[in-house]
Amino acid sequence: MVANQKLAHVIAGRTVAKVQQSDAVLVVEFSDGSSIQIRLEAATSSVMVRDAGGKLEYAD
Repeated sequence: MVANQKLAHVIAGRTVAKVQQSDAVLVVEFSDGSSIQIRLEAATSSVMVRDAGGKLEYAD
């Protein structure tokens, strides 16, 4: 899977604390208290978050 370059710079260096999905909206909360909402193509879209070392942090 190719990394989404539009999001890579937004999440670089941050630690994901929590991920929630409601319908076609994914909310990623970071350990510094900030968050980002990502609108998915469809409620059934897949999302995978990996750390800098390639370790899987979240998959849906």
